[in-house]
Amino acid sequence: MGDEHTVCLGFDGIFYCNPPLKYIFRRCLISALLYLPKEWCGRREVDVPVERRTQKTKIELAYDMILHARDVLKVPFKWVNFDSFYWRDQGLLCQLHQQQITFVADVPKDATVYLKRPAVFIPEKKTAKGRSYTHHQVNGKAVEVQSIKRNLSDGDFKKLTVCTTKEGQAVRALFYFQTVFMVIKEQATVMEVKLIIRKDEDGKTHYILCNDLKASKYRLAFMHSQRYFIERSFQESKQQLGLHEYQVRGYAGWHRHMFVCMMGLLFIQLEKMEYLKLVVCHQPTTGRTDQNRFTTENQDQNRCPK
Repeated sequence: MGDEHTVCLGFDGIFYCNPPLKYIFRRCLISALLYLPKEWCGRREVDVPVERRTQKTKIELAYDMILHARDVLKVPFKWVNFDSFYWRDQGLLCQLHQQQITFVADVPKDATVYLKRPAVFIPEKKTAKGRSYTHHQVNGKAVEVQSIKRNLSDGDFKKLTVCTTKEGQAVRALFYFQTVFMVIKEQATVMEVKLIIRKDEDGKTHYILCNDLKASKYRLAFMHSQRYFIERSFQESKQQLGLHEYQVRGYAGWHRHMFVCMMGLLFIQLEKMEYLKLVVCHQPTTGRTDQNRFTTENQDQNRCPK
């Protein structure tokens, strides 16, 4: 299996994983931006650089960070994971798709999609009086993703192994896949995406959209499972490095704190990788190790998520 690269978005920054299967500890915070309230942008006493005194939403900052990671930092990622918060602005998904960036986006249960390709149009005036129509309308029936799940039976789901724990136990979940369409009215755009419904063993349900229509179901399940790493990385950064314990009142001070935490997290991950290499070197060469169990199982079943 070749190396995998993914960028995971969080409210505070971007985490980079490379590759999550071969070395499960190879993940690190590589970029962070501070959200500026609108009233901060016009205050002279705030130590914010002039070029940063532009008020942007968190979703706009997320898009800028992704492009910065790709174009400036030259991070060779293959897809982006993020949670349902970013569904608030569906234009972000359209922008990523136009930039040929693959996304695996969690969406809320009341997110609406279309089972058949709808038509987006501006209605024509029926009379000579009045103003012309300026807003796009959609000719099609939208359904909530949770309603799609209610119409499914247990036989419609397929159990897949998404990863293994550090103890070597396989983590499995039930998945359902269906091609649907989403509409961005402001841009008059219809996107064909893959809807993924995931049911975990603890009863939790995830709804996911992905714009990679050629990926296999095993590949899609694998891609979504990598979002776990951002939550684990934030937890590790806060517990071991005090990522959230800054007591600063300035723009520069916040960025210095983030930089120190990034370097500390990088050092921890490098030490874990060196330890993992020592463990692998002392393991017997025959039989299946806990670390390669998931990879071997998929290769045996011709299910390697490539």
